[in-house]
Amino acid sequence: MTLLREVAFMVLLLCLVPNPAAQAHELGEADYRILQTCEGILRLFEQSPDAVWPGYNLVERPVVVYRPNEWALLWGNAGDAGSFAPYPSGWPSLGHPARIHVGPYENLAGQLVFDFPIGETKGLAIGLPDDVSGIPGLDKLPYEAVILGHIVHEAFHQFQNEQFGEIPWGYEEKYPILDAENSALACLEMHLLTGALQATQRNDNRACKQALGRFAAVRQHRWKRAGPVIENYERGLELREGTAKYVEVRAVESAGNLAYRSEVPADKPLPEKLAGLSSTSLLLADFETRLTDGAVSPDDMPRNRVYPVAAAQCLLLDSLAADWKADAQRAGDKFSYVELLQRHLAIDESDLADLVGQAKDRYGYDEVTFATNAQIDRYRDAFEETLNAFEAQPGQRLEVALSTNGLRRSRVSAARKWLMDEGRRSLCAQYEVYVLTRVGLRLQVQSSGVLELNDWETRTRTAICYVPGTTEFEVDGTPLTPEDGRLYRFGQISLRGDNVTIECSNPGTILRSGNRLAIDLRTKAG
Repeated sequence: MTLLREVAFMVLLLCLVPNPAAQAHELGEADYRILQTCEGILRLFEQSPDAVWPGYNLVERPVVVYRPNEWALLWGNAGDAGSFAPYPSGWPSLGHPARIHVGPYENLAGQLVFDFPIGETKGLAIGLPDDVSGIPGLDKLPYEAVILGHIVHEAFHQFQNEQFGEIPWGYEEKYPILDAENSALACLEMHLLTGALQATQRNDNRACKQALGRFAAVRQHRWKRAGPVIENYERGLELREGTAKYVEVRAVESAGNLAYRSEVPADKPLPEKLAGLSSTSLLLADFETRLTDGAVSPDDMPRNRVYPVAAAQCLLLDSLAADWKADAQRAGDKFSYVELLQRHLAIDESDLADLVGQAKDRYGYDEVTFATNAQIDRYRDAFEETLNAFEAQPGQRLEVALSTNGLRRSRVSAARKWLMDEGRRSLCAQYEVYVLTRVGLRLQVQSSGVLELNDWETRTRTAICYVPGTTEFEVDGTPLTPEDGRLYRFGQISLRGDNVTIECSNPGTILRSGNRLAIDLRTKAG
C-alpha cells in the first residue's frame, strides 16, 4: 500500500469513528430548524454557485454556524478543522461534508466574528438565536428566512473583506440622527424607492424610471446640502451593508425556488416555507417597518434604513439591465449606486432641482418634516429616561477607557440603541453580548447594558456598565482588591465579574472611587 493510500485509509477510519458527545446531544426543534436552513444554503450554492453574486460560493467558504453553548457546525474547510469532530452519523445529512463541535466553542457566546481562526485557516463564525419573534420587521417572516438571510449576509461581508476593493468607512455614532431636514429628505428617498419597486411589480417601466429619477435628484440634493460627512459615510455603508442586504434577499428568494430531497425532519420543506418571499416583497416590507408615523425614526437613520435603501437601488439596477456588479466590487471612495442610476437613466444635472420639487409635492414634504420633528422630540425624551434608569442601577459602576486605534467591536442585541450628541454618547440598556478586542485586549459584557462615551478628537472610547456582586482582579499575576482612592499601575490585568470579563496584556491604571471603578488602558505603566 503506497503512502498516499495509507493516509487516505487512515482519514477514512477517522471519519468513521463515532463522536460520543454529538451522539449524546438530543436534537430538538431548534436544532432541526437551523440544520434545515444550513442544508438549504448548501443546496443553493451547490446548484447555483453564482446565484447571488459572481464568485461568491458559500459552499467553498469556511463558515461556523453555532447555537451558543449548544454546538457549532463547520463547513467549507478541507484542511485542519481544529477541535471539530466528524459529523455524527445520528444527525440528518446536510447533503454536503460538515463537522461538529458539541458544547461551547472557545469564547463564542452569540457574537459575530470575522477572520475567526478555524484550524489553519480563517472564516466566519456566526451565532444564531433560537427565536426571532418580537423583533420588529423579523417577527412576520419565517424563522428559516431570517437566519438563512442572516448567514448569507454576514458571510458576504467576509467575502467583501477578501475580494472587494477598499470600502470607505465612517463612525456610525457620528451620524447626525437629530438633523430634521436630512431625515425628512431621507424619508422622501424611501417613498420614491418604494414607488419604484412597486412599479416593477406592475411591470410599469415608465413609472419605475420616473420614481428613480426623482430619487436620484433628492439624494444628490441631500448629500450636497449635508456636506461630506454624511455623503462619505453613506457611500461606504451602502456599498458594504446595502450590497450584503441585496445578496441576502436574493438568496432567500432563490432558496424558495429550490428543488431537492431533504433528510432533515421538518413540518414542511424549506422551499415551501420560503415560497412567495421575493426580493422585492422583502424590501418593501423592510421599508414599511422603517417608516413610523410618516417619518424615519432617529433610531433607523444611521444604519437600519440604509440596508433596504441601498439594496433597493441594487435590485432596481438589475431591473434596468444595468451591468453594475463589477463596478461595485472594485469599490473605492467615489463609488455610489445613485451615480450609477443617474448615469444609466441619463438624468441631466439641470433637471435635478425640478425633480426635487416634484418629489416634495408628491409626498407632502411639509407634513414629513413635521412628523420628523415630532419623532426627534420623542427620541430625546426617551433617551433621557433610559439613561436615568441605566445610571440608577445597583452594582458597581465599571468604566473602561481605551484608544479606538485598532479597536474592533462586536455587539448582539435586540434592544434599542441610542445615539446622542453626534455619537459622543451611545447607550443600549441590554446587550446579549458586547465585545471590544484588539491585540492584547478582550473586554466582554454579557446580558447587561453598556453606555459608551466617545471623544472623537482624542480617539478615546469609554465603555461603562454596572457589575452586580463582586469582581475578582488579578494584576501582574497577583490577586488584588483595590482600595478606595488609591491609583494602581499595572502591566497586565485580568478581571472577572458576573457579567463582564477583561483580559489585557497592555499597561494601564485602576482607580476605585466609592462605587466607581475606573480602568484606564490608555495610560503607560511606570
